[in-house]
Amino acid sequence: IRNQHGEVIGIEGFSRDAQRSQDIIAPFHEFKSCIEYLQEHLMENISIDHLARLSCMSLSTFERKFKQHFSMTPKQYILHMKVHEACRLLPGAQSIARVALETGFGGQSYFTKQFRTVVGITPKQYQFSLARRSTCVRRPRLAPS
Repeated sequence: IRNQHGEVIGIEGFSRDAQRSQDIIAPFHEFKSCIEYLQEHLMENISIDHLARLSCMSLSTFERKFKQHFSMTPKQYILHMKVHEACRLLPGAQSIARVALETGFGGQSYFTKQFRTVVGITPKQYQFSLARRSTCVRRPRLAPS
């Protein structure tokens, strides 16, 4: 720490309990291969049983531990990941039906229902809110001098 004249007058720092941090992160390591698989194969039909095998667990143990660590079931997690990907695609999309297909949903109506369940609004409302927000945030262009 320096005073107003730039002279060193003290030292400041912080510490963290490394073991406590490791204990918090450790449970998620057992799901690392499962999460990586989900990220790479999100648009496919993903079997929870396959995810359990990737994590070297029985199906019931996998589902129980997954819910314990992520506060949602594996199916809910997959749904949230797909909706998150849809949120990324929707701003530039011309067709909501196309986004539904690209994110692995069967059709637009099912996609809209699931999207509304997770986000709280329909995909169209989401697109509209983004468009409205971007027009409110834009700064006026200055005329050339």
